[in-house]
Amino acid sequence: MMFESLRDELLSLTARLVETNSVTGREGPCAETLLDYFKSKSIHAELEEVQPGRWNLIARVPGTGTTLLFNGHTDMVDVIEGWTTESPFKLEQRDDWMIGAGVANMKGSLAAQAVATARIAASAEPHASVVFTAVVGECSDLGLGTLTFLKNCGAADFAIVGEPTGLLAQTSHTGTYEARVDFTGVAAHIGDYQWGYNSVETASEFVLAVRDTSSLKQGTGPFEGTPRAMSGRMSGGFYPQIAAPSTSVWTDLRIPPGMDQSDLETFIDAVAARCARSEHSTWKRTTLAYEPAYALVPSAAPFMRHLEKAFETVSGEKLTEGFATPSNRFFATDAAHLAAAGIPSLVFGSGTWITGPDEKVSIAEVCAYAYILIEFAHEAVGS
Repeated sequence: MMFESLRDELLSLTARLVETNSVTGREGPCAETLLDYFKSKSIHAELEEVQPGRWNLIARVPGTGTTLLFNGHTDMVDVIEGWTTESPFKLEQRDDWMIGAGVANMKGSLAAQAVATARIAASAEPHASVVFTAVVGECSDLGLGTLTFLKNCGAADFAIVGEPTGLLAQTSHTGTYEARVDFTGVAAHIGDYQWGYNSVETASEFVLAVRDTSSLKQGTGPFEGTPRAMSGRMSGGFYPQIAAPSTSVWTDLRIPPGMDQSDLETFIDAVAARCARSEHSTWKRTTLAYEPAYALVPSAAPFMRHLEKAFETVSGEKLTEGFATPSNRFFATDAAHLAAAGIPSLVFGSGTWITGPDEKVSIAEVCAYAYILIEFAHEAVGS
């Protein structure tokens, strides 16, 4: 079977990536692991500093004509309780599954992109040029690494962003806006509560009120159900019997096309002002991140035809557009930043996103993904 020649190499590299706890801000060891891998293959690769201790890994393979970008991220979300493996950071195999921290989002696909890049470099057949980027800060910083790559003159003719889509071609997703709102109050003991003002109560009103996005532009088609707001984090106060003098709320909005940052800041400000009604209650909004909505552009059509042919060659099936899970519509991916920079991009990767314990991805699917990328690079010569 064709996958066997890749299987051991993919398992080995994925295991090394899983061994590193690369929660956003601590991605350095993953980049170094990939740098060592490419050095062992005699492929030019380098670290691009984004912030101290945080590096993008960029590998380049020269080819003919067009340049393809394989984009993946090294950061991962925090590990939560409930794992049934020996350790979340030790890759475990169960039948066709790889199980480990960050393996679905997206160390399995990241390894596949890296191995595919190495195989393309070793090929004697004509192929497109390939730039492989393993970037920091996608999960929590919403594109920090990719924005740095683009700022430093990163370019390509077409990009594949390897987020988990179950090998479906995902051609759109919502945009994202994140903000922190800091509320103040007046500290007072419960016995003298009439003299105090509890910022936790103000913040709680905000958490509920901000969910009503009916005043904003509403999404249609694949963007139906947006804008959608959630305040998934709140902190404040110091004793339960004392009115909290300060409370902070972190809010995320998933947005349709056509909404810019100023629209969203105006909305957040208006909701915060309504909730902070007292002269003793103030608020301050800090914008944390903004990504526009993403949709595949018509200029990507020639590349999509090559990808469809590569997909059929490897799988024997037709490439299908869609969402691996309903939540994929509400993704935030670096495709938004790449498309905004003029690089036609497709979200396409192995596995499905899992937020809980025992994160897993199919070994066969990861192998297939690597082979599809290899075939794609050969098909796309001269596009």
